This record gives sequence, structure tokens and C-alpha cells, in this order.
Amino acid sequence: MVICVKLFPADNYFLLLQIRAAVAVAAASFLSGAAAAFSLFGAAFIETAFLSVYFIAAVFYIRPFTRALCVKADNGILLISKGVIFARSISVPLGAVRYFERRCSLLSRALGVYSVIAHTSSGNVRIGGLDLSAAEAIIGLRRESNEKDEK
Repeated sequence: MVICVKLFPADNYFLLLQIRAAVAVAAASFLSGAAAAFSLFGAAFIETAFLSVYFIAAVFYIRPFTRALCVKADNGILLISKGVIFARSISVPLGAVRYFERRCSLLSRALGVYSVIAHTSSGNVRIGGLDLSAAEAIIGLRRESNEKDEK
């Protein structure tokens, strides 16, 4: 029996990464406030630098990163492709997976974005940015693999 599922990231995964980046910029702006005590020019420079890094990351990295995530299950192997600058592919045999764990923060739950962690004997593999149905589909693959092994 061949199980072939191809999953893509949740629609709100881009929004979640944007919010995280905006929080990082807001935290960094507090640093520029501390710099304002010493120099107004230094604070303006730091704030401009943070906002330009945020804009560049949002346009050139975060959106392509969310599109680059792909999860495929075929013949008992889970293939995970992710990354833009440092693209990588990970293959995890479903027989080696001890269990799957679904995780999400309060913000990601509100946006409907979940992460699945595959716990294996050699380590953990995190698959982030999935919607609930995709996360449940990945967890269901292990159940189907167990049922197949028992027969």
C-alpha cells in the first residue's frame, strides 16, 4: 500500500512569521530608545536599520520561506523540504518514528498554524507551519504505518 500525501504550509504561516518579526523589531526599538539617551542620531540610525532589515526579511525571505516548505509521505518515508537560502531535505522513515507530537503557541493556535515534531531514536524533526488538517494527516501516517506493520 502506497501512501502519498503532499502537504503545504498553512495560509496564515506567513502572517505568523510576520508577527514574530514585528515583535523582534519592536523589542529592538526599545534598544534604540535607550540609545536616544545618549544620542538622538544614534537612535534614529538604529531604528532605521531595524526597520530596513525587517522589510528586507519580510519581502525577500519570509514569503519565499513559507512557500518552500513541502512535506511528502511516500512508501513509508516522510520527506520534508524546507529553506530558501539554506535549502535542505530530510527523509524520515515512518518505522523509525516513535511518536508524533503536535505543538502550537497561543498566537499560532489563534492563526491556525501548528507544528508537528517527529520523535525518533536519533533525534527530533520539527515540521512547522502546518494547518490542523495537515498536522493530523501527518500524525495519521504513523497510525497507518503501525496498522500496516501489524498485518
